Amino acid sequence: QEPGWGELAETYIDKDYSGKDTNRPAFKRMLQDIKYGRINAVIVTELSRLSRDVKDFCNVWEFLKLHKATFISLKEQFDTSTPIGEMMVIQAISFAQFERKTIVQRIKDGARARAERGLANGNQNILGYDRHPTKRGLFVINEQEAVLVRHIFDKFLVLGSIAKVRDYLNES
Repeated sequence: QEPGWGELAETYIDKDYSGKDTNRPAFKRMLQDIKYGRINAVIVTELSRLSRDVKDFCNVWEFLKLHKATFISLKEQFDTSTPIGEMMVIQAISFAQFERKTIVQRIKDGARARAERGLANGNQNILGYDRHPTKRGLFVINEQEAVLVRHIFDKFLVLGSIAKVRDYLNES
């Protein structure tokens, strides 16, 4: 921190929240603090920490300008007081959004490919199955639990909805 910067009002950290949207508790608190004049600058390590969605970022950007709050990204050094600087910021956010969507698609594709090969996704135990004793990622039928699973499927065919099956099982 250099002289003349003022003082650090607060840090707003949304641990375990994605930058995919603005539905984050600390983020919302930060916007309120900007709105009520408690802070006049937002400093982030990189643009994508603020938002990875172009529309959300643009909305936040307009909100910051409306409330005369400065925005600083330590990684990207764009002069946002010029049209070219503002365009570069928006382009950088476009790439962050693209990267997030690409990662999500890869994860979905990987999960689908594993499922198509009969492999498990995730680390949960599956009712009616046990992990194969020697082949990692494969399952074998647990005949005792399979009786219950078949009963649940039969009840679904009779009752016609998951909610009704849930209620039936909870009453049993």
